[in-house]
Amino acid sequence: MLNLLSHFFVKDLYCYSQLIVSQVYISIPLLLYAHIPVAIVTIAVGIFVLRNNKSIETKIFFFLTLAFFIFTLGDLTEWFVFFGRNVTMSARAIIEIMDPLIFILSSYFLYVLVKKKDAKLVYKIIWLLPLFVLFIISALGKSLTGYNWQICEVAENSSWTWWVYLLDLFYVVSTVIFA
Repeated sequence: MLNLLSHFFVKDLYCYSQLIVSQVYISIPLLLYAHIPVAIVTIAVGIFVLRNNKSIETKIFFFLTLAFFIFTLGDLTEWFVFFGRNVTMSARAIIEIMDPLIFILSSYFLYVLVKKKDAKLVYKIIWLLPLFVLFIISALGKSLTGYNWQICEVAENSSWTWWVYLLDLFYVVSTVIFA
């Protein structure tokens, strides 16, 4: 059965042999166990909370769980490098966008939860402006520089990676300051 699946889905035999056949990186059942239940439980909790209460906090919480769900599925997809370089690079691009989005939604959620009111427009602009720059850079294709066939990984622009880390730090610091 694995041969039948590999015939239809495997685009990169080298990466397929590295991941599946020799299991150099990680065992597939462990990989699936670490991602799929977490994604399902996260989105289920988000939907459950949203259905029972339609306040601003629950809406933000739902979008936070949705962003984490997409991030988790993107990370799982990135592990399956044998789907081909295009799928892997697309998954990596999604992860790079979802990472700061999770931070900003967490900051926004904590702000609303602590202050018991929606954030001022100025705070929203301060939070969204760096994220907007991130979306523009990603849309222009400047975040990923290529694909390394030897190690079956996406090559990232190092300036981009540092920008994402600084953006994450900015959201953590803003959470402490604003909340």
